[in-house]
Amino acid sequence: MARARSVTDIDVLECPACKGRMKLVALVTEPGNITRFLSALGEPTDVPGRSPNRGPVVAAAFV
Repeated sequence: MARARSVTDIDVLECPACKGRMKLVALVTEPGNITRFLSALGEPTDVPGRSPNRGPVVAAAFV
């Protein structure tokens, strides 16, 4: 958790409502368990598609 805080300067274990400390209860790493957990929450389980590439930056637009 220290790495997440050092990169984003956000304490991921701080409660956004009361600013108290939260406990890490579980860490889900198995793909089947992740799919089951997301399905139970009603969240999508498939990987979103990629966005199309942007076109090149036109230098004349900044002049």
